[in-house]
Amino acid sequence: TGRLSATKRIMEMLSALDILDANGTDFIFTIAGAPATDADVEYEKLVRNNVSKSSYANKVHFLGAMEHKDIPHLLATHDVFLNLSITGSMDKVVLEALATGVPTVTTNIAFKNLLSPTPGLFVPTAFDAHSATEAIANALVTAKTTDISVITKEVRRRYGLSHLITVIISSLRDI
Repeated sequence: TGRLSATKRIMEMLSALDILDANGTDFIFTIAGAPATDADVEYEKLVRNNVSKSSYANKVHFLGAMEHKDIPHLLATHDVFLNLSITGSMDKVVLEALATGVPTVTTNIAFKNLLSPTPGLFVPTAFDAHSATEAIANALVTAKTTDISVITKEVRRRYGLSHLITVIISSLRDI
């Protein structure tokens, strides 16, 4: 979800889909977002071209830009959310997916501890590209049947509006 950009590492996601497809794993992959820059437009062309050449082209859906208010419903209609960010920052959409109860596979180190109650959802990228892609594909299969209720509860507690308001008020008092 969000901007369709190389920073989202969609080509790497497609590599994991190649493995799933080769293993006979059934899936539908949804890409929600639109390019924002000229470089993003070129990246979208690359992604679409690669998808069109794949044996699973009919299983990949490009939704384009979405209003933020529609993202929770989109997330709730999917089995797994995939985030291959390597920024190290807390991507809001990962928190939204987890708060919605959708198991999330990510390479983003910012979520390693949060996902620790459910091993296999965080995939480190500190090994060669092929091994990382295999690990991501395996994590996707595992995630589909993973209960993340403990993580969902923690995300809602820690990042929900009522908690954030308390933190903001506390911070303002310290000024």
